[in-house]
Amino acid sequence: LLAGVLAAGLLVPEPSSAAVERRYALVVGNGDYSAIPGLTSPANDASDIGVALAKAGFEVTYGIDLDLREFWSIIQKFSALSRDGSAVVFYYAGHGFQLQSTNYLVPVDAALKTRESIAADNIDLRSVISLLQRDGRATVIMLDACRNSPLPEQLRDNDRQQGLMEVETGRDVFVTFATAPGQTAGDGIGRNSPFAQALLNHIRRPGLA
Repeated sequence: LLAGVLAAGLLVPEPSSAAVERRYALVVGNGDYSAIPGLTSPANDASDIGVALAKAGFEVTYGIDLDLREFWSIIQKFSALSRDGSAVVFYYAGHGFQLQSTNYLVPVDAALKTRESIAADNIDLRSVISLLQRDGRATVIMLDACRNSPLPEQLRDNDRQQGLMEVETGRDVFVTFATAPGQTAGDGIGRNSPFAQALLNHIRRPGLA
């Protein structure tokens, strides 16, 4: 949680009337899954984090309960929209998993029935990072996506495989997780997940960076 809060703090200084830089955020919350267990808080998490980022001066794009086509479309449109941004945040709440050294974000229409269909039916995190990073600007990827692994045991690389794996990125790209790589985090019992609640508590606190 602390890593996510600190990374968020890098990008949310108080807005200045003299500032001309533009900052963008894409927030996605997927919880209403059709073929795998649903999640209760992602829509709330994305909405609340988006509001907090908007108050901090970001131009926010929202996506709630996106299927595969909608998910790719919003990422591509956001990539074009944010081209002139000095900083970009991508916050994702929903299911995620790792397979064969690749992290995937899960659209609401994913079935997760065969290993052969995984790459085509889910969002490869590396592709998201590639679309959003730009030389000379900060890109923060916040993944509230380790609540549990939706991948059936027979499809996993090993029986202990759970949350997302650590990500190697280029310069000025910061990736934060809801928990340690390979571990799972709780979905929470209130309106927000523990990770989202921690961000909401601290995202505009001065001096975190």
